[in-house]
Amino acid sequence: MVKINEIIDELKNKNMTVERFIDKYVPLRVQSMISETLNSTLNSHQLNRLEQFELEKFAELNEDVLSESQTNMPEEMKKLLEKLIEIDKKNDAKGVKGYKG
Repeated sequence: MVKINEIIDELKNKNMTVERFIDKYVPLRVQSMISETLNSTLNSHQLNRLEQFELEKFAELNEDVLSESQTNMPEEMKKLLEKLIEIDKKNDAKGVKGYKG
């Protein structure tokens, strides 16, 4: 029984490590990929605006990596959905056609 508890504890630790990696480092990687794509497609004026945004965003993401807080995934997903709905409504008001799966 002691051996089973040790295995369970080890698996819990591994799971927490993976969760922490996903919470902290995946957003940095995704933002980096987005920035890399935009850098290859934007004009110089837009690149200046992107640079300003990146300075703020990467500072925020870096601060999150260094913090000890855990991400509340369901709450974060809810916030993301609300932002997407807001963006979709703005695009509808502007007459921008988007994906309506």
